[in-house]
Amino acid sequence: MVKSTLFGLALLLALGCSSGGEQPQPGAAAEHSEGPLATLYGQEATMSPEIAALAIENAHQVSPELLTGGQLTREQMAQLQQLGYRTFINLRMADEEGTGWEEEYAKSAGIVFHRLPIPGAKGITRANAEQLAGLLEQAGDEPVAIYCASGNRVGALLAMKAHYIDDLNVEEAVAYGVKAGMTRLEPVVRGRLSVE
Repeated sequence: MVKSTLFGLALLLALGCSSGGEQPQPGAAAEHSEGPLATLYGQEATMSPEIAALAIENAHQVSPELLTGGQLTREQMAQLQQLGYRTFINLRMADEEGTGWEEEYAKSAGIVFHRLPIPGAKGITRANAEQLAGLLEQAGDEPVAIYCASGNRVGALLAMKAHYIDDLNVEEAVAYGVKAGMTRLEPVVRGRLSVE
């Protein structure tokens, strides 16, 4: 099963668990509620004690195989590797403070590192969401950590992916983005998803 489908499943189930038993709203989630997307999206993601102990800024364990948050340190990345994380995706520009070291570190640590530079709001695009989906698909079923400075860009780009790749409606995609760390970029995402 490709990674984008897995994340699509995780969102539908998570939204279903948090709705308090209400009927699903019309849209993509309802369309997929009986299909394979329903099984993964219904899992309620909870932070494992091991990951919580790492004190990653604004960490969100969105699903069992997807961790989002702010900038990782070398120590946090090494500890995540011990917990089974082999793929790391950074949405920060290489010249932002606190980053730029990961490429060299990845070579010596034997992990997969991708930098998908998202320069703030102007980088929250469908094209970048498609690139992110491709990177996630490459990881297969293995755990992935995606991060930026605070998790805001991560959540925003995942919301775009949820809508354009996983076929969730705007409200469902935004809810997923918030769950993954989106804050100040929510109006940008709403604006872009509403213009189709």
